Amino acid sequence: MKVIFILILLISNAFSFNSLYEIKSKAQDGNPAALYNLGLLYSGYNLKINNRVISSDDIPKSHVKAFKCFKQAAQNIGGYMFADELAGEISYMLGKCYSNGHGVNKNPEMAFKVWKIGADGGNADAQYEISKCYAEGRGVQKNIALSKQWLNRAAKNGSLRARASQGDLGYFLGLAAKKLKEEGGPIIKSIKDGYNNSR
Repeated sequence: MKVIFILILLISNAFSFNSLYEIKSKAQDGNPAALYNLGLLYSGYNLKINNRVISSDDIPKSHVKAFKCFKQAAQNIGGYMFADELAGEISYMLGKCYSNGHGVNKNPEMAFKVWKIGADGGNADAQYEISKCYAEGRGVQKNIALSKQWLNRAAKNGSLRARASQGDLGYFLGLAAKKLKEEGGPIIKSIKDGYNNSR
């Protein structure tokens, strides 16, 4: 029983931060989870940690700083406990930087390579992006068969965007109805939130 409690404590300490100050402090120490979270904040994402919101409004938006955080997090991930899940998230965000030219020159080939690392590790968002790369010939030679394989893999691993691309509107409507029942909010907002949470 002690082993499980210690493991849970290590997980929560590795990924959990109580303030922007703590994130910045641990990021300066090279903590990859802190660097990833700081990169998200610089990208304009709000963080919800331990039922508290750390707002991206508290930090100036900077694609250059976000890219540097994601890149350093990727470099520091080796040997880090629970690195696989975090590495997938980092590779997804780093790929977005290369794909969109955020903080770095646009480079579709590098975006594909970075996403492929996350996709091979099981990250559903990276798998979806790999599918789009193969479908559009972006950063890699166009290959519809591989695009479909990656799309199926992404959908199986929980990507709502992949499921929507497969025409699974019923999944979205079911998700929206569930959210509507739980929160009583407008159904259109629920569908939009379901899509945004799939990222």
